[in-house]
Amino acid sequence: ALAKERGDTNPFDIHFDDAPNFYVHGAPGSTAPPGPYDPAVRQLEQDLGKLTLTDQRTGASVPVTQHLADAEDQSILHMTTTDPLRTPSFTDFADPTFFYQTGSCPSGSTTPGCPVVNPAFAWNHGGDQPEVTTTWLGLVGPTIRHLGETGAVWSDHTDIRPTMLTTLGLHSDYLQDGAALTPLLRQRALPDAVRRDPAGYQRLAAVYTQLNAAVGQFGHDSEVVSTTAAESTSPADSVARGFDRQLASCQSARDDLAYRMKTLLSAAVFGNRSVPRGLAEVLSRRGDELITDMHQLAAMSTPPTRAVCGARGHSR
Repeated sequence: ALAKERGDTNPFDIHFDDAPNFYVHGAPGSTAPPGPYDPAVRQLEQDLGKLTLTDQRTGASVPVTQHLADAEDQSILHMTTTDPLRTPSFTDFADPTFFYQTGSCPSGSTTPGCPVVNPAFAWNHGGDQPEVTTTWLGLVGPTIRHLGETGAVWSDHTDIRPTMLTTLGLHSDYLQDGAALTPLLRQRALPDAVRRDPAGYQRLAAVYTQLNAAVGQFGHDSEVVSTTAAESTSPADSVARGFDRQLASCQSARDDLAYRMKTLLSAAVFGNRSVPRGLAEVLSRRGDELITDMHQLAAMSTPPTRAVCGARGHSR
């Protein structure tokens, strides 16, 4: 599809999925992956933003890309590893109607990408769409409230382990990225520090999750910013670089705040240390403001000159 529709023959590998990770090849003879502003990387990002495929069920020509996470945004979404060879050049969160693969079309095929309907194949989704990222979690036990099916608690995968440990009365020996889902627990199962102020703990945990989870509001809006950056064309890539600087600044502010939040949440559950109400409210409000900052940045078509995240000048 890229070669026929966009004339793009830059070599790359992908993870076969509806949200393919792209690993762009470096220069011949080089073992290092190309940088985020390498011409091949940027050309592929721009072409994917324009690429279409024919939906074989409807006959309509539909855009492939819905969101595109560039190298900077992948860091925000917790997708960057310590091994640069394992970290994708970028990730295309594409139309989940399709499952994307590399290969050659059959001879005589005239449709770019030669899409076909394959009813015998069910695939695992890696997309960021609500129908993909919304799934079920079943909890049962003597310490679990009988709520039945409910969507009242917004949770992340990282919340499962601290919730399990809390219900079992066990402690973790390292700081975890999730928060115990205390609204699902019976009163007697709550740690004393949480029982003293359950609303304060839950408020802090809810803001923390929306700020730090890959599919939380902060992460979702960062994808919108990244898509604008990746699909842009400008002299010296000034638009892409400008938005990436904003994303880096937002991540720095997010990471610092998220660490303080999860330290307090963990101490309450596993260290029986009450969360100071005033501090919890300050951190929760700051989290809300960072989420709003990223949402405002997502609405911009050109990068501002001043850092958006943290522009209110908060004291630490």
